[in-house]
Amino acid sequence: MSNYHKYVKVRFGIALNSYALPTGNAEGYWFKAYEPLVPGDMVVVEVRDTFTLATVLDVAPMPVGFTGQVTKAVLSKINTNAYTHGKQLDEQRKELKKRMDERVKALQEDALYEMLAEKDPELKSMLEAYREVQ
Repeated sequence: MSNYHKYVKVRFGIALNSYALPTGNAEGYWFKAYEPLVPGDMVVVEVRDTFTLATVLDVAPMPVGFTGQVTKAVLSKINTNAYTHGKQLDEQRKELKKRMDERVKALQEDALYEMLAEKDPELKSMLEAYREVQ
């Protein structure tokens, strides 16, 4: 059991990218932290009788500019590694599929021209001329 104890200022909501800014009080709220956290970490925090997501704004040994008693705590840091890795794989699959589809289309087009050129001498001469200027 760790005896780590600091305070973190958080803003409710999380930002998965720079376009989605966290919501809530822009100044933030102070919570107890029982594990090392840094600004930008996404956390689950205790609020009233439930939990919510928040983004860490600041870490301090004592709450700065707050004179009340901090009674609520951070439950846990959110580990987004698997999520981030999965999203990267999704993007890679999407890009590879797009490139494969483009390549298949080009190959199908070539095969079609070849097949039809065997049956049509005029198309065959046009295809040969096209390949010479390519």
